[in-house]
Amino acid sequence: MNTLHPSIMNKVKNLESLYPRDIVVVYDTHGRYQYVSSNREQIMGYTPDETYGRHYQDFVAPDYLSHVNLTWTDTSLTGESIDSTVLLIKKSGELARFRTTAVVATEAISNDEYIIVKSQLVADELND
Repeated sequence: MNTLHPSIMNKVKNLESLYPRDIVVVYDTHGRYQYVSSNREQIMGYTPDETYGRHYQDFVAPDYLSHVNLTWTDTSLTGESIDSTVLLIKKSGELARFRTTAVVATEAISNDEYIIVKSQLVADELND
């Protein structure tokens, strides 16, 4: 399902090798998943096929949606790396807190932009 340019995939693979326990995802400029690291299924419960093409908002806890939308806008407009904390919904319905870093990556030939996000799980179960 992955059709990302090799220059974008090189950035992704570099992040995955540096942070093997973190989830790495790539969104298009519309906020739709274009790539998900293989460990996302183990951590969140969703298979890649259940994720590709879906919008990031589909997985964000409602109370965090406005915060995530503002972070998305800031990253898209400034092109700067932005750190944030988000609460995501696992397939089981449980919530998981992540510390994220988002950065814009531009493919040199087509000039297509993507947002690459690295997410570190900071508290697994918040439903106690």
